Amino acid sequence: MEIDIKVDRFLLLSTAILLKILEIHFSAERQTWAGPIRKSKNWLTDVIHEGKPSIYGKDLMAWAEKFVGDNVWI
Repeated sequence: MEIDIKVDRFLLLSTAILLKILEIHFSAERQTWAGPIRKSKNWLTDVIHEGKPSIYGKDLMAWAEKFVGDNVWI
């Protein structure tokens, strides 16, 4: 993973994947999880804005969306 700021990469990646799982697989229940994850989503948004993280040259959130779509079945 490439990123321009110092951050826990595991925490960053796991947060991105978890948020994509919620958005993709639980979008109909958004009202139940949107509030509790707000702090994590704000942190992730700030890190993305400041650090521009990428994996294999692909934007982190685009990579996470493809990863979840290809690998997570619920």
